[in-house]
Amino acid sequence: MNYILSTTYNSNGLIKYLNHISTDYKLFLRGVHLEREEVNLNFSVIEDISKEKLLKFPIIESSGPILINKTIKEILEKETSFVQFFPVTLSIGNESISDFYAINIMAKIKCIDMNLSEFKPINFDVNNPQYMFYYIVLMDNPLNNLKITICKEMSRYIVINDDIKNNLIENKIRGLKFCTSIDLTPKERTICEEI
Repeated sequence: MNYILSTTYNSNGLIKYLNHISTDYKLFLRGVHLEREEVNLNFSVIEDISKEKLLKFPIIESSGPILINKTIKEILEKETSFVQFFPVTLSIGNESISDFYAINIMAKIKCIDMNLSEFKPINFDVNNPQYMFYYIVLMDNPLNNLKITICKEMSRYIVINDDIKNNLIENKIRGLKFCTSIDLTPKERTICEEI
């Protein structure tokens, strides 16, 4: 089975990606290898969060690349070779935190069952269609021997298989969500497992 990997913590607005002095975050959504020389990552952290609270986040979603903590990085390094990690330093006042990494997944495939999902197209580019989803259902089939990928239909979604999910559970990572469907309507059809 496949799962959309996310966090149970609300990380919206927690950190801001400084686009004007950083690498274009869209490079991280392509599913290709990035050369280290072309990656420059700069974030600012909101001032009213403590270092202790920030370190509880397993995944931080930002306006730039998705950040994961050191433990998840180590698990993914053992599970797959389709992922790159770029160290990030976050500063809170006089303190620096270097326990997070920008994740670049070097695979991007179709993951959403378009027959079961509800959506509308928002462009007419046949080669690069974009959608507004109301209800998302993942395909049941394996990820073509991949364990992790970027969802082609929704590039901000990380999709994993059972191997990675089970490894994250066995390592007692907290604050994660594994979803097979996400409902953005009031019908409450979301199916997620939280740890």
